[in-house]
Amino acid sequence: MLKIVKSPLLWLVLGFGCLLGLVITRNPPVVFIFIVGISLLILFCRYPRVGLYFFLVSALWERMVFTEQFAVTLTGGKMIGWLAFAGWLYNFLITKKVELRATGQEVALGAFWLLCFASGLWARDSAMFWRMMFTLTQLIMLYYLINTLIRTTSELKTLLWVVLLCILLSSTISLFQYIGDPNVRAAGLSRNPNYISPIVIFGACIVVLLNKTTRSEKLKIFFIAAFIIILASLILTFSRGAMVSLAGVILYWIITEKRKAKALILLSLLALVFLMIAPERFYRRMATISEPVADASMENRILEAKAAIIMIQNNPILGVGWGNFSANYLTVVTPIEIMPRQAHNTYLEVTAELGIFGGMIFLWIIINTWKGFSRATSKVPPGNWLNDASRFLKMGFLAYLVVDVFMNAQTEKYFWILIALGSTLKGIGDETNKLDRDYLPEIGPPPRELTE
Repeated sequence: MLKIVKSPLLWLVLGFGCLLGLVITRNPPVVFIFIVGISLLILFCRYPRVGLYFFLVSALWERMVFTEQFAVTLTGGKMIGWLAFAGWLYNFLITKKVELRATGQEVALGAFWLLCFASGLWARDSAMFWRMMFTLTQLIMLYYLINTLIRTTSELKTLLWVVLLCILLSSTISLFQYIGDPNVRAAGLSRNPNYISPIVIFGACIVVLLNKTTRSEKLKIFFIAAFIIILASLILTFSRGAMVSLAGVILYWIITEKRKAKALILLSLLALVFLMIAPERFYRRMATISEPVADASMENRILEAKAAIIMIQNNPILGVGWGNFSANYLTVVTPIEIMPRQAHNTYLEVTAELGIFGGMIFLWIIINTWKGFSRATSKVPPGNWLNDASRFLKMGFLAYLVVDVFMNAQTEKYFWILIALGSTLKGIGDETNKLDRDYLPEIGPPPRELTE
């Protein structure tokens, strides 16, 4: 880091950037952003992994909208994402410090991107289409950043720490939101409460995973506190889909856990904490799961699902265009509320927008990710940390797969982080297995006296 600060080239570039910014814009805030951008670009070129971490943190920054003008003029996450990718390209093309490795997702991701791009030819809302294509391109960039820069278990642990701290920040803000107004559904830094629910389940999985590797009493206390904060924020979302997802994750955990007695004891303690902190409003909202007609939100979602099915029936091959479900919603149903809506079902929305073939490619990506987690588990012995990482991160991915039935998450960053981690763990598992084989002693033929 000191080498970069002392570099004459850095100060020359910054001085040129400042002069150029003043000449072109004569606007000090723009000049400041320009200088910060150049500084970050140089930093990311020198340390590409730092660029990845900045990208992950800036995904939260995007949600922190202080004023309407701030939201329109500056989207920090997108800017930093492109700078991180530029730093990655510099190390891939020029310094050769970054190498591509086969992930098994190349064909599926390429086909999905091309199909989404081609759907713009018939998209009703072209502005939304281009916005969604921009987001999808950045998500695929994020996928390759993770897969090429995270190559060892120590790097994976660092990445998980960064993700956990981001989730913990959002969860803490959720608590303050509820304290400020008990009538709101806490959303943290996400767009709405439904979007943070699978994120915090993912965070809980990371807490348990990292706790298994530490012997520090202080860190164990930190992980207990983090788990309670994350659990409380999950409850305060009042999300019915989140509870169904949590039930699925717990069931999977019990099935795959060898020490089932210990798992049941921990589950009992978890249920006790859950009952102690859950407000009465939570139970009232959960009761609407069995009575969907009594809740307007559930009625809307049933209508949205019907609209998606009609779109699939009317456009089974091509779909209505990437990101264009909302633009076509009012043309196929008569809604309860006259406003464009989303399908609140990732699988139906993707299929409605891209056709049956597009829906199948999306499922192909999901299956490849699940197989990546499973392969990593099978490549290392049960006591290895990588085995635990594969199992607990698979639980986080399972949380998204269940919640995807109740919301649209095809462009959510944390969903794509898990898709990337499936391929990353597969690669680390393959490398670990290869190293183990390389270090096996050579075994010659049996002694002659044993063969006679």
